[in-house]
Amino acid sequence: MLKTESDNSPILKNTAIHLSLILLIGLVVRLVYLWQISEYPNFYVSYPGMDVAFYHDRAKEVAGGNLLLGHNAYYYAPLYAYFLGGLYTLFGDSYWV
Repeated sequence: MLKTESDNSPILKNTAIHLSLILLIGLVVRLVYLWQISEYPNFYVSYPGMDVAFYHDRAKEVAGGNLLLGHNAYYYAPLYAYFLGGLYTLFGDSYWV
């Protein structure tokens, strides 16, 4: 394959470095956030009415074999509960999943 001038472009190298740096900073921020909220019981999921609590409960039901999500599923997107239930089946129902 022949190299062109654009393969050695400093703009492309700088863009890749900047993009990598932004993604790394985003990952670090998310990991710090997870580390901070892991000190609280259930990652704040114990409050009723939260979307996180709904999806966690439905995902546990799906992982347990109950594939019908009930009448409350009308107000929420059900595919995320199935996706999360699959992850819970593979890795357990930890909040870290």
